Amino acid sequence: MSCVVFLRWLDAGMPQEGAAEAVAHAERCARCAEALRAARAVEALLASDPPAVPEGFAGRVMDRIAAEPARAPAWVPAATPVLPWWARIAADPASVLAFVLLGLVLLRIDRLAAYAGSLAQMPQGLGLPLPAASAPLWTALWLIALPPLLLGGLALYRGSERLLTRWAGA
Repeated sequence: MSCVVFLRWLDAGMPQEGAAEAVAHAERCARCAEALRAARAVEALLASDPPAVPEGFAGRVMDRIAAEPARAPAWVPAATPVLPWWARIAADPASVLAFVLLGLVLLRIDRLAAYAGSLAQMPQGLGLPLPAASAPLWTALWLIALPPLLLGGLALYRGSERLLTRWAGA
């Protein structure tokens, strides 16, 4: 048994499974023996009866608290983000999805022209009463509509994230 495995056993509450092996390791390792002694001392303290509280103790404590003058909270600096801005953007799931999508588009740029032609024919295929126009015009209209659709999806993602955060905190 290693020290790491021993500490995991100790953190698990010293279960009977693996106890013999852990005690044998503690006999060989001074650091683990000290941790085992401390854990057993805590267990014994928790198992014993609590000490008796002197009469009127709670009242004296509350009187001392009431006698203390109210202090203004200490100045706390504004929270600084742990990660730099570029790392937060790269770790955001929406950004990762956007980068993956961009990579797929760039990987298959030759197929994009075929998709653009399909998009140009879509209004007629849906039976929409739209004026006949050239394929480049419909492609341009679809490409103009794409950014607002993507931004709307991002706003929907952020809104649902806020909603779920509020719901989880409630």
